[in-house]
Amino acid sequence: MKIKYIRAKNFLSIGEPVEIDFTKYGNIINIRGENRDHGPGASNGAGKSTIIEIIVYTFFGKLIKNLNHTEAVNIKAGGKGLETEVHFEIDGKDYKVIRRRNGGKNEVEYWEDGIDKTATNPETLKEIIKTAKLNYDSFINVVCFGQHNTKQFLACEPKDKRSIAENLLSLDKYVKYCDVAKKKLKVIQQKIDTVSAVYEKSLQSLASYDKQIKQIQKQQNEWKSAQLNTIDRLQSQMLRIKSDMGKLNKGANTFENIAELDAQISDKLHLKGKNAEISLIVKEKIEALTENKQNLMLSVKEIHYTITRHQKDMDDLKQSSNNLLSQSGGKCPVCYGTIDRKNFQDVLKHNNEQIAEYQKEIDGLAESLKKQQALYKKREDDLATLKEKYEEFKAKEILFAKTLRDLEQRKILASAAFREKADSATLLLEQQIANYAEQIEQKRREADPYITILAEAKEEYANIKEKVDEYKADLTILQGQVPYLEFWIKAFGDDGIRSFILVEVIPVLNNRINYWLQFLVDNKITLNFSKELKEKIERNPPDGDPFVYNGMSGGEHQRIDLGIALAFAQVMMLSSGAMPSIICLDEVGTNLDRPGILAVYNTICELARERQVLVTTHDPDLQEMLAGYDTITIVKENGYSRIEQ
Repeated sequence: MKIKYIRAKNFLSIGEPVEIDFTKYGNIINIRGENRDHGPGASNGAGKSTIIEIIVYTFFGKLIKNLNHTEAVNIKAGGKGLETEVHFEIDGKDYKVIRRRNGGKNEVEYWEDGIDKTATNPETLKEIIKTAKLNYDSFINVVCFGQHNTKQFLACEPKDKRSIAENLLSLDKYVKYCDVAKKKLKVIQQKIDTVSAVYEKSLQSLASYDKQIKQIQKQQNEWKSAQLNTIDRLQSQMLRIKSDMGKLNKGANTFENIAELDAQISDKLHLKGKNAEISLIVKEKIEALTENKQNLMLSVKEIHYTITRHQKDMDDLKQSSNNLLSQSGGKCPVCYGTIDRKNFQDVLKHNNEQIAEYQKEIDGLAESLKKQQALYKKREDDLATLKEKYEEFKAKEILFAKTLRDLEQRKILASAAFREKADSATLLLEQQIANYAEQIEQKRREADPYITILAEAKEEYANIKEKVDEYKADLTILQGQVPYLEFWIKAFGDDGIRSFILVEVIPVLNNRINYWLQFLVDNKITLNFSKELKEKIERNPPDGDPFVYNGMSGGEHQRIDLGIALAFAQVMMLSSGAMPSIICLDEVGTNLDRPGILAVYNTICELARERQVLVTTHDPDLQEMLAGYDTITIVKENGYSRIEQ
């Protein structure tokens, strides 16, 4: 990422627009400050750090100083008019980010090769991070070096070292993933406990209803068996009496005639019912065919209408063409010029094409009309046939009704004759048969007292069974998530992917630390971390007497800490694939002796081989060493900071 240009207005201490074109400067830029509001020689508060804040705020909408959006606006601007802008280049593409704040409203624009890629503020920020391959924390740890990120890493406890290292290497996201997985597992376990309790209770209810249904079914079967036994007993008694009555000669023939008439009546009623059933089916078919026939008639009429309309349109077009042809060679009533056929040739061509299109449609409609008319004729024939059959069934219905009336009349006469001829013994037997028949019929009609109870029990059983199946399915799903979440807890845990990455990264980190220490401590000290991030500090070459970090001087601490920070930054850039062209060293030489300042200067020169280094310092020795390099002077006067050329 090559940062080429920045601009700011009403931002922090800046009032009127300030802009810097980094392409016009070399790779080492001394950022000097003059705070004329504090008197001659004052430089604190001039706004030197505002340059890097412009870049950070424009990209991420956050400030290294932990100020909010409102506090980012210059106090004298009245909370309005803040605007920052950064131009940068990645892989040959030019990008531009503009951030504004007006009246409490934040806006951000994002451009790629002159194309506006702006979306909502959150979506635009995601796109910027995706393009830069660095988020806010990563960016400030690879670009900005000062008191905010060169803390005494070696003075921390091993656990804290690991936490810092994971954070710097963007591994803290895996800690969050692990925590999320743990929370989800806890919720899942709670759900499993709740669903299991309900599931077990439902299983008990299901077993209880199953037992109840079996008991009801047993009672129902016993009742049905008793009913059948009673009916069998009554039928046996009725048959015995019929047998006794058959032995009586008097009235026997008449009785047999009545039974024969009953059989004929039953047969005729059955035939009448079948006839009515078929008659109804035929009637429904007639109604359906009638409706279909009417729809076909409408279709035929519509086709007729369309053909007639197209023929009229064709006639109109032909008349239009004839009118134009008849005027050829005459005078135009509008311009009084001679009418030339070639001037309306396109109109004639269009008319002829339209006439041909209409004719094609008419031919197609005529074919369709022919088919529809044939289908209409078939429906008429089918309808006539069905109507004939329907009339036949209606005639049979009348005949069945007449025959049934005759049979009923004959039965009445036969019954009367039987009663006239029968003696008292026969009549008594007949009465007994009728009584038994009535008792049998009553038994058959007697409602099953267990049907409703059994149905309700089965319905409740089905409802509980459905719930049980749901609970079981829920448990299966929930229990299936447990090993999945346990895997990710382990994978994202202390001994998982984070540990694996750290083990792989530590050799690279050690290499980079010792690379920078050759400049910062003149290669007199080496530092190496174990996989547990326990440091080993030795003289170079080793003499068997290792250093203890807490026993070293403050200046040595400061230089070693800077070397560690630079090493972490390089590892972060390697892992992200991003290397911003600018690096800012903010007061990294404070409280160092001249050899320490010289070491910082050598480090600056080494960094400048690949990146543009912005240096802010109050140290006169470092200022002297930077005297021959490009300088940007920030002057603060009357509450506003500006760049003085």
